[in-house]
Amino acid sequence: MVTSSEVFSTHPGKCFRYVENEEGRLVGCTEEVCWRGHYNPPKGIARLVSACDLHSGGLYRPVAIAPPKN
Repeated sequence: MVTSSEVFSTHPGKCFRYVENEEGRLVGCTEEVCWRGHYNPPKGIARLVSACDLHSGGLYRPVAIAPPKN
């Protein structure tokens, strides 16, 4: 079984995390990205990804690419 922590996107300009929609299906996070850094999934190799402010906590050495919105 694949968990949500193992599913992520490397598309530039989109948050790397997937979240559950109203039906419980995984969909890409639609928040504006403001961080870039490396994400090391539980299984696999580290990848350079973009993240919204909420999901930036899972990044190694995050760098701000736009000011986070409060």
